Amino acid sequence: NLLLIDLDLPDGEALACIAHCKKRYPDMAIMVMGSDLATEITSKAVSLGVYGFLLKPFQPQLILVTNSNTLRLHRNDLQEQFTTRIQEREIAIRTRKLDEQLHFFQTLLDTIPVPIYYKDRQCTYLGINRAFEQVFHLRREEVVGKSTFDVHPANIAADLHDKDLQLLRTGGSQIYERVRGYKEGIPKTALIHKATFNDSQGAVAGFVGIGIDISELKQVEASLRQSEQTLRTIIDNVQIGILLID
Repeated sequence: NLLLIDLDLPDGEALACIAHCKKRYPDMAIMVMGSDLATEITSKAVSLGVYGFLLKPFQPQLILVTNSNTLRLHRNDLQEQFTTRIQEREIAIRTRKLDEQLHFFQTLLDTIPVPIYYKDRQCTYLGINRAFEQVFHLRREEVVGKSTFDVHPANIAADLHDKDLQLLRTGGSQIYERVRGYKEGIPKTALIHKATFNDSQGAVAGFVGIGIDISELKQVEASLRQSEQTLRTIIDNVQIGILLID
């Protein structure tokens, strides 16, 4: 469909007509004619989506040429709009699916009762789980996007950062124990297990870390060692022979 509007209509009625038709019939091509196209009203007509122009007076054959060009430009524009809408819809669908996957991933992490975190190659926190928040008394927004030095005291952060850099250089995994404080005079010991992950090109992109509180296990080990030492002392000082048989 094509609509021809005369820009010489009085009191700006031509622009009002163009705006009304574009709103009511967005798929219709519009062509205008006028005695002087080098005017402000012509510029406004272009901004409203006019595709063809005829300068009065004009030859009949010029109408056919301008009509053909107008319809061609309008058809190309509709095709581009259609393609854009399809792309926007596909992007919206993919974005929604990605949001759902991220929500599931975060929910999965939050159900694990030990602190978990993951960082990028710059050792910046990308995410944490709820257990991390509870252990370190920090909200997620206080950690994500921050460095180790932003989250931990300087004396602790320096050692953690050095180990992070070592892991990123070598790749693979890293396991070590760390005393992270005392509670009622008893050291709180955590077993730290970290492993790198790769990007789509196979390069190391960051690492995931998990901390398991093994304080009670360390206390049991210490008690067993003390009991073993006490038993050995007793055996070594007894005045009778003792033979242990399994």
